Amino acid sequence: MAHEDLYQSLLIKRANHPLFKQELPQVNKMGQAKNPLCGDFVQINLFCSEEKIEKIQHITEGCLICKVAADIMAEKVVGLSLPEIQKEFTHFQNIIISGTSPAEGDLYSGFAPLYHYKARINCATLSWFALLSALGVQNTPEKPGGRSYGSK
Repeated sequence: MAHEDLYQSLLIKRANHPLFKQELPQVNKMGQAKNPLCGDFVQINLFCSEEKIEKIQHITEGCLICKVAADIMAEKVVGLSLPEIQKEFTHFQNIIISGTSPAEGDLYSGFAPLYHYKARINCATLSWFALLSALGVQNTPEKPGGRSYGSK
């Protein structure tokens, strides 16, 4: 199976079986991000305690990459503090923006081909900006223009 085929297979499988779309019974932080250029929208609902994410839900409207990226991000950040989340986001960005090869078995491996499709990087990072907004991070590095952000 070609690398691109594997990439598509992994993304499609996760898109059809998301793990973090269930409604949370209790939410104490919420953030949104929208890319008006393509219409992608992500809302992140969190239940946090002791400065860590205990539960997370995403509501994502948009392309397959945006939906899958939100779901995988959610899986990766449960149990993390803000500094750990920022480190995780940097790791993800290194894979899709800088072309760093992910370790075998890394959940982000399906996104590695995005390095060759720069226009799709915004799709993959939108959920991260919604998450950072929910956590009250106002000045995020590399916040692309044209997006709107909000938190409650």
